[in-house]
Amino acid sequence: MVDIPKQYPTSPDTCESMPARSTLRRALLAVVVVCLVGLLAGYLTGPHDPGTTDGFRPTDAGGYDPAALESAANVTVVATQGVPESDAEGELVALTDEGSVAYRNDTLQTYFDVDPVPDEPYVVEYVGAEKLAGDACAGVSTDTCSRNVYERVNLRTDETARLWSKVTPRIPSNRYHDIDRVNESHIAVADIYEDALYTVDLATGEEVWRWNAAEDYDRSSGGSPGDWTHVNDVEVTPDGRFQASLRNQDSVVFVRPGEGLVAEQTLGSDDAHTILYEQHNPDYIPAANGGPSVPVADSENRRVVEYQRQGGEWVQTWAWTDARLQWPRDADRLPDGSTLVTDSHGDRVIEVAPDGTVLWSATVRLPYEAERLGTPSESGGGPAVDTGDPGIDPSAGLFANPGYTLRTAVPQLLVNGLLYVSPSWILYPELLVVLALALTLFAWGTTELWWRRDRIRAAVGR
Repeated sequence: MVDIPKQYPTSPDTCESMPARSTLRRALLAVVVVCLVGLLAGYLTGPHDPGTTDGFRPTDAGGYDPAALESAANVTVVATQGVPESDAEGELVALTDEGSVAYRNDTLQTYFDVDPVPDEPYVVEYVGAEKLAGDACAGVSTDTCSRNVYERVNLRTDETARLWSKVTPRIPSNRYHDIDRVNESHIAVADIYEDALYTVDLATGEEVWRWNAAEDYDRSSGGSPGDWTHVNDVEVTPDGRFQASLRNQDSVVFVRPGEGLVAEQTLGSDDAHTILYEQHNPDYIPAANGGPSVPVADSENRRVVEYQRQGGEWVQTWAWTDARLQWPRDADRLPDGSTLVTDSHGDRVIEVAPDGTVLWSATVRLPYEAERLGTPSESGGGPAVDTGDPGIDPSAGLFANPGYTLRTAVPQLLVNGLLYVSPSWILYPELLVVLALALTLFAWGTTELWWRRDRIRAAVGR
């Protein structure tokens, strides 16, 4: 009797045998299981209270320890962003170098800009927003809306005063990100909804001066209707100009009241992404402190960068990044020359020396802006970086900064958009696992359909 080797059926269109298919299925299943285990681990260890942080928790039932304000060598106040599209809730939190929470408040849904008040060591003013509905939205065109507020709080006593507010319709990205003091009686507003800058007299609530971006920019530039410029920052320079960040035009602009846009001083231009790419919170350092220069969080380029005005042109003089930096949205030059960086999707606030050394770091979920108590707001009082020290420049290439290069292999707009709307426990590593899982399932499904194509054709024919 002759043994006849067992023959396995093969597809008429392919050469794969059944054992080969089984091996591939087992391999794909193993990848799926590993991805699911990774996501489970991320869920169990990730931040589910988005504002508070690993290592930073309220120290009492009230949520903070005011005594730490006076005993700490440094206190950093952080505004964190709530995201209606995800489960992230915002908060205003003050952290000491030693890791205790000196203050915490989550009354509003989201917090953006925060600034120390001069000559008031423990007082800050901040911008936030709260969601409204029903009769509260009667003055706008949507059933739900946002009240943008500008408030002052004493961190020691929690005494809070609302200084100004304005309601805007419920349109994505319309919440005000920045309001700055002009003087004791006036504020400057970066109005995202109206694509404008204007000043307000706090005593009367009346608008004193306004610049509309439409006066100088065509609507074919920037973003789509409803979020055209995404003007996310305004700052008054010592000589009376207003510096603003038009995020969707990739530009930092200067506007002089009575004259309008000073076009020749604009830093960046629409889609010139090698200069700036959807930046946040540029600051201005005057000539008296080594400028004029502009340190800025170059968000979609994943770096902090500084440009100095030389010979009528903006010249890059310093940059910094590392393998973790993801969507930086604030960079303040401190009086000692270091830079306080807010790394939104890196979920941290860090202090960086001019040579790139990280001096201090705190893990914070989705921070938007940070300020060091006892220093002037933004980069006031901070020096321009010595142009002889260019810092860490990500454009140096793969071997100089491999972590940066590998992380930028995926388009940053896509990555940051997904992280923005994802649940709070999904951080950058978990996002990579989700993408790997999606690709594996897609590949598996496509392969199974290919193997069964003849059956599918027959079924369709019947």
